[in-house]
Amino acid sequence: MNGITRVVLPIGVNAVQSVNCYVLADGDRVTVVDCGVWRPDLPDGGLAALTAGLNGAGYALGDVARIVVTHAHIDHYGLAGKVMEETGAQLVMHAMTDLDCEKYRHPDTARARRRDTYEDHGVSEADPLRSYLDSLRRVADLRPTHVLPGHGHPFDDPAGRIEAIYRTKLRRLEKVRQAIAAEPSSVVELADRLVVKAILAHQRQLAINETLSHVAYLRWSGEVERRTRRDGVYEWYAVGSH
Repeated sequence: MNGITRVVLPIGVNAVQSVNCYVLADGDRVTVVDCGVWRPDLPDGGLAALTAGLNGAGYALGDVARIVVTHAHIDHYGLAGKVMEETGAQLVMHAMTDLDCEKYRHPDTARARRRDTYEDHGVSEADPLRSYLDSLRRVADLRPTHVLPGHGHPFDDPAGRIEAIYRTKLRRLEKVRQAIAAEPSSVVELADRLVVKAILAHQRQLAINETLSHVAYLRWSGEVERRTRRDGVYEWYAVGSH
């Protein structure tokens, strides 16, 4: 696209091989959308890959005037501090990004919070799946024609992709609903039964998180409820069953 150059930066973390950085023409300067991961094992922290990408787009590192971070995952914002030090660029992030960054600043606290959540396998009053599906509809309403993703190749027909994702999520939601109706279960039992076998071992946490989001959707739809087992773990059952 005119004025936009995609730069593929190497990552190699948790089976994520690369992340897309987008270089946007901004007058005689440049805006960078996402900037890659900080690499403490490299002398320059991994800055060389970003610099090479900028050079390929016709810019120098010193031309960067603004860094836009789409979300607070280390592969998208890890190098932001280094780029700011080198260029004096302005940093733009979502107002609530700080909440996501807490897990990197205070990893022990974040792990403890996650452990507490998993111990009882409860569901907060945030309904993340419903929020995600709503966001997909909002994007569809904008009628985009081309998508520049954070990972992988740009693609057309975003409406078709949104519908495919929507159908997949609803199918998985139905499987969770049916599984709970058939047998009251904890979130971990549901994740192990429905999701974990299809993913890599180190992504089990992601499977549990996704299952939690589906259970939350069903709970706030009034279709399932929870009760406490003798061991203190929550199990989920279909409303109207015993």
